[in-house]
Amino acid sequence: MWLDYFRPRLTASGELERLIKQDGVSGVSFDVDLFVDLVSSRSDYSDQLAGLLATLPDARAIVDELIAVDVRRVCQTLQPLHERSAGEEGWVAVDAPGYVGLELPAVVAWWEWLTEAVGAANVMLKLPASAEGLLAAERIIASGGSVYLAHVFSTQQVEGVLGAFLRGLELLRAAGGRLSDVRVAAGVNLVRIDVAVDELLRRGSVDRPGERDVLEPLIGRAAIAVARRAWGTVQEVTTSTRWRELAGGGAQVLRLAWEGLRTGDPARREVEYLEELVGPDTIAVASRSVLAAFRRQGKVAARLAGGDDEALEVLADLSEAAIDLDQLAHQLQSARIQRATERMEALFNRIEAWRETGRQPAWEKVTYRLGPLTGPVEANLALLDGAFVRRLWDADPSLWASDPEQQSAVRNRLGWLYLHQTMQEEALPVLGHRGPGERSAVPVVMLGMGGSSLGAETCRLAYEVSDFTLLDTTVPRAVAAVAARVQIDKTAFIVASKSGTTVETLALADYFFARADAELEEPGARFLAITDPGTPLPEKGRKLGYARVWLNPADVGGRYSVLSYFGLVPMVLMGIDLDALLDRASRFAALCAPEVAIQDNPAVMLGAMLAAAATSGRDKITFLTNQRLSGFADWAEQLIAESLGKEGGGLVPVSGEPIGDIDCYSDDRFFVQLRFTTDDVDPRLQDPLEQLAERGHPCLKIELGDPHDLGREFLRWELATAVAGALLGVNPFDEPDVLEAKERTVELLESFERDGRLPELTPVFETPSVALFVAGEMAEDLGHPDTLAGWVGKYLLLAKPPDYVAIQAFLTPEIDTWHALQGLRALIRDSLGVATTVGWGPRFLHSTGQLHKGGPATGVFLQLSASETGELQVPGRPYSFGVLVRAQGLGDLMALQARSRRVMRVHLRGEVDAALATLLEAIGTGLAQKETKV
Repeated sequence: MWLDYFRPRLTASGELERLIKQDGVSGVSFDVDLFVDLVSSRSDYSDQLAGLLATLPDARAIVDELIAVDVRRVCQTLQPLHERSAGEEGWVAVDAPGYVGLELPAVVAWWEWLTEAVGAANVMLKLPASAEGLLAAERIIASGGSVYLAHVFSTQQVEGVLGAFLRGLELLRAAGGRLSDVRVAAGVNLVRIDVAVDELLRRGSVDRPGERDVLEPLIGRAAIAVARRAWGTVQEVTTSTRWRELAGGGAQVLRLAWEGLRTGDPARREVEYLEELVGPDTIAVASRSVLAAFRRQGKVAARLAGGDDEALEVLADLSEAAIDLDQLAHQLQSARIQRATERMEALFNRIEAWRETGRQPAWEKVTYRLGPLTGPVEANLALLDGAFVRRLWDADPSLWASDPEQQSAVRNRLGWLYLHQTMQEEALPVLGHRGPGERSAVPVVMLGMGGSSLGAETCRLAYEVSDFTLLDTTVPRAVAAVAARVQIDKTAFIVASKSGTTVETLALADYFFARADAELEEPGARFLAITDPGTPLPEKGRKLGYARVWLNPADVGGRYSVLSYFGLVPMVLMGIDLDALLDRASRFAALCAPEVAIQDNPAVMLGAMLAAAATSGRDKITFLTNQRLSGFADWAEQLIAESLGKEGGGLVPVSGEPIGDIDCYSDDRFFVQLRFTTDDVDPRLQDPLEQLAERGHPCLKIELGDPHDLGREFLRWELATAVAGALLGVNPFDEPDVLEAKERTVELLESFERDGRLPELTPVFETPSVALFVAGEMAEDLGHPDTLAGWVGKYLLLAKPPDYVAIQAFLTPEIDTWHALQGLRALIRDSLGVATTVGWGPRFLHSTGQLHKGGPATGVFLQLSASETGELQVPGRPYSFGVLVRAQGLGDLMALQARSRRVMRVHLRGEVDAALATLLEAIGTGLAQKETKV
């Protein structure tokens, strides 16, 4: 078992020794990709870089020195194991950096430099198994060096490796060298093989539906077949006379190294590759996540030696299906080499820019003044240690649950921890066929709700994409507006539902499919879908001829899914560079690793702040952003609200509230500002932050260099929310109070099917433009005023800090309505000193709805509904979109009332804008009486 991970802190912290002792790690693959991430973000290297920039002549010299120091450290750590095993174990395989190239003289010169600089016998050079790499490997083996040949994707490439291996040994023997000192490994990347082959099979099953029954059974079988045949090929060589002569002189057998060990298909066991390919003379090159997964669920048995006949059959079937594995292997190999070269060139440019300016700008710029939270944050950090962070990254469910059944449920929600890695292996080879900036050729409409779609909306705003629409409402007027705007034959529709049964999403999908079916010969070709394995949506997509149904990892909850297919598929259609965005997330993950001290871990620090805010009365997390980052605030709102708002506690995220005077804020706030460093400073955002900090409010400012930094921020807030949940004793991965409103909605729709109408509520007060509904007890408490202003004023005067007013708008999300609601928020906040939130219904039911019912009983709810004209029928259902949205509003009202929450329903009659203006005027009049004793 070799570790596919290294950084200086791994040895300095003693973490590598622990992995050697506890997990049987016996070697390390020094990954240049991770090295580039760490240097680019200056993690682990800040002090070294400061000195090297002043003393070394260029970027190459600096990188060479950093690599030499790192390799020397890990070689020293593994040296005792190397000596005890007589050279069999304890190896460090070092990537030849992209700037070395693959020309023979350059590779040999760099290898000679590395061995002299490191001064250790347990270092081997990692080269790509391309024609040039094999030639260089042969020369190094002939000189007595050890080699790891990477990026192997086919049996033909294994044969090429074996040829170079044997020729190199024969040259070494002829020169009188010691064959026993040489070790050679060949790295076969399993997940890359399956992802690439499976994509071709899926496309073939769509393009050639008559062959679907032949193609689909081959999905997920290519990699293990290639691996078994590769091992069989090596075994065949070891029985040859040529090998026996070399072995007699001390030569050691070539070892196959299995890379990419996390399966790409979410329907398969996470550690299937590793379990199936255990056998002699093999190496498992495992990431830390695979190590943790194998520790939890791995079953060790020697399975590799069997199944060669089956492997040959699979390979033959793939050939008959027109899958050219050799051609595909060449393409995959070339792509990996090109990517490594481009990333190293980018690092060189960055270092040279640092040299020219004489400084190293911080990769992430975070500043904070915690004020009254300083002590509680320090106390939270004192509760944690390196073991906590290790358990977090090991996906240990006991951090959040003690009951075995609950732990099992939590464990099935932790796949998001490594999406920044797994999606680079699984999504990029498929989605990355579009170049950066290459958007979809047609406009895109995404149909989704809550966490499965808010990440895409975040990126639409941040990247300023104009031809992407998120439709996450069932209000008829909004649905009709999108339908009137798009051309069905020139639009791509993404149907996103984790459960595959989300009532709003399926209603929208059926509506637009019906329109496409009426206009097009192949309506399904306009539709894509994203869902979990085992849901009804794949079968629905197949039946209707959807162009593609993406199966998302099942162990990723909706609100943690932004870096999964739910986020990445729409992002690539927007032309976003997924590699760059995931790269930022990977860099941030390195800053938060177990070997990083707690006080230096930015995600843990934010988590400690959130937990401290929740327990110190500063539970209104107020986001200050401009328009481009407003989507991120909405995304963070649903993440925090649904994860932590339960068991009577949690945090109230406040997104989009207008900036007010300093004096209007009560002492229940924690302010978080996010901005791009390139943005012009908006004094409405910048100055209040400084003034708020001076007034004693805790404040945090996070600056993003460009939209790609969203990858960093998505992971930061996900990790921090998980940390906060552990500190608060809350399970952040369930939503126990969401189901009630859904069940009540279902009951209301069933009553509509039975009776042809929804239950009618009796207003406690009405005018031509407004009708008010409150529970009987509350009506008595309010004293049955005789004016609209009296009713709404007395109701809202119930809100006093630390309460908050939540406006639930089951209205068409139009800009004029938004401005009216913003005016309403400002009026309430400025008059009462309470925080305000706005949620569009039914979207908020999938996010803040959990907080409203399961969080602290500090909410004062104002539910707004309106009379809809021009009803749209939901295809195949006995109800319209108008009935659906009314049922959802009534269902949530009933759920809130059942929990004794303070709630008033305000039904707007006639023109919404005019009715809202009437309501706003009445509220202003009513709140003006707040000093009057009532």
